[in-house]
Amino acid sequence: EYGDYFAWGETEPKENYTWSNYLFGDEDNLTKYNSTDGLTTLQPEDDAAHANMGEDWRMPTKVEYQELIDNTTSEWVDNYNNTGVNGRLFTGTNGNKLFLPAAGIVGEQPYAQNLFGLYWSANCKENTGTNFGFNNIDIYINNNPRSSGYSIRGVKEANK
Repeated sequence: EYGDYFAWGETEPKENYTWSNYLFGDEDNLTKYNSTDGLTTLQPEDDAAHANMGEDWRMPTKVEYQELIDNTTSEWVDNYNNTGVNGRLFTGTNGNKLFLPAAGIVGEQPYAQNLFGLYWSANCKENTGTNFGFNNIDIYINNNPRSSGYSIRGVKEANK
């Protein structure tokens, strides 16, 4: 399944994702994670993985997504395990596997499901959130408007 979608820094899913309903203001007047407070990494109270998966969980950082890219092989998979869901299967050097669905994006409505995977990181830059993305050809790290509805993939510290 695709799972829920979240705007960057929000902990609750919603019907649609626009600047007009973004929790921390709009693209020109952000109330948190802005130049005034200097915050560029999610605090626990604004971390969707932490809020929805438990206190030992958090959103991965841009650096951790880069480690995933650098330290695994991946392949695009159509109809993963006959679920009807496309996505990328990442395989580590130890043989462990991680499948990430191509859940697309939600703005005013869902878009590009089964074509793109877009996952928020814990990092932001100005009025954009940093995201990990992929399709059937590319894997990348990018910055996109924080108000967009993207997927999340929580990480848990190994010793927790």
